[in-house]
Amino acid sequence: MNWILGGLFTLSGGALWAHPHTQVDQQVALTLAQDRVMVEAIIVPSIEAGADVWAMIDQNGDGQISATEVNQFAQGVIDATELLIDGAPVSLNLTAATVSEMAQTVAGLGQIVIRASTDTGQFTAQPSNVSFAINYETIAHDWYVQPYLERHWQVTLQDLQIDRATHNKVTLGFNYPS
Repeated sequence: MNWILGGLFTLSGGALWAHPHTQVDQQVALTLAQDRVMVEAIIVPSIEAGADVWAMIDQNGDGQISATEVNQFAQGVIDATELLIDGAPVSLNLTAATVSEMAQTVAGLGQIVIRASTDTGQFTAQPSNVSFAINYETIAHDWYVQPYLERHWQVTLQDLQIDRATHNKVTLGFNYPS
């Protein structure tokens, strides 16, 4: 029976499992690469908030979200982030922003995806501390921030400390093996 359900899921592309969100879901994937930091923020409006979120992004009220409107919204989200490498602030640059169709967003089935990055040579010095916080709380207050390290990082799990002291922040501490 499980293989039948798995097959249906595979053939449907996941549509059989889709359901409207009853709460706004906000997540960030923070990826540290050898020469850059990449951020992907995903906001999934709830069925209750979907129409309001759409109206907030659709600044001219024409029922359509233009590239300019979604980029302005996305830049506001990126402007509310803080990235520190060994205590020094690093700016992120918006690279892409998309929003699902109106019907999906209003029904709690859509998402807003915001990508930003920064090139940095600072990682050649192997930082001892990287901190990222997102303080955009217009839609919802909670963000889940998940850090990822690309393969070049020469640090083991016991040499990595992950601090999630607050609901919208992650701090990574590195102790490199000698």
